[in-house]
Amino acid sequence: MNEQLEKLDYDIIEFIKNNPNIHKDKIREHFPNIESLDERLMLLSRSEQRQDIQGRPLKNKAGYIISLSKLDTSFHPSNNYTGEYKISGKGKRVLQDHKIRLIEDRKSFWMKSILTPIGVSIATTILALIITWIVTKQILK
Repeated sequence: MNEQLEKLDYDIIEFIKNNPNIHKDKIREHFPNIESLDERLMLLSRSEQRQDIQGRPLKNKAGYIISLSKLDTSFHPSNNYTGEYKISGKGKRVLQDHKIRLIEDRKSFWMKSILTPIGVSIATTILALIITWIVTKQILK
């Protein structure tokens, strides 16, 4: 899945991470205002189809979340989905990357918007005081 994730997608992944094996109905209760929840869950759980050089299918890479299914009588996964989801390793990684990016963005904001103007104003004040002191000293001679 190469599309960009939105804040809502990260919120859904975080909620599923904090509530493993959670049913779709509980997710819907937590996010009642999301009309596209089913589509988002489908996109987040979509696995990546991979092939080798000869075009033979390789093991699929899981999506950001995994939709759980019941085991059949031979203990193999079946297509009987339970409606429950859990986070995948890929989901954990993308969530951690997102949190790191948010922290870096906040640091950058503080440096550009707050600390840099304060530093410039302090430097300007000190420079003005030095120049004023030098000029005053010359006048009083």
